[in-house]
Amino acid sequence: MLDHPEDFVGRRWLDVGAGSGLVALAAARGGARAGAIDLDPVAGVAARMNAALNRLAIDSQTGDAFQALPAVDGVFLADVTYEAELLRRVEMWCAQCREAGIEVYVADPGRGFVQRSSLAPRLEPRSVHWASADVGEAHRVETMVWRLQ
Repeated sequence: MLDHPEDFVGRRWLDVGAGSGLVALAAARGGARAGAIDLDPVAGVAARMNAALNRLAIDSQTGDAFQALPAVDGVFLADVTYEAELLRRVEMWCAQCREAGIEVYVADPGRGFVQRSSLAPRLEPRSVHWASADVGEAHRVETMVWRLQ
């Protein structure tokens, strides 16, 4: 988000499967109106705490993002395709988002599900980043970010 601010500034973005809200925080820092949603209530608390610590404003929610389309300009799904059943839900929901005119970005830390999904032919590579696989671990993985066409 910080690499391509022109895609995010002044727009409403939702970090889906947000965990600690890292993507929502990057969106807010880049000038977007950012939200975060995760099934885990602890994630919502972590996202709000991280926003406060970074002096950023985000709207953090607990719930299943895939139940309805959000009222946003774009969604960002980072590392939410780690099992086959979840991937099927992501595929259907992302297709609905695109049909509704919602921008969709997907990031995957090399798990490979996205590349084998029905989304793959419509994914435009946007950037590559290196990320730690686990906190405190020296192992780093290549993380691809795609934009769904």
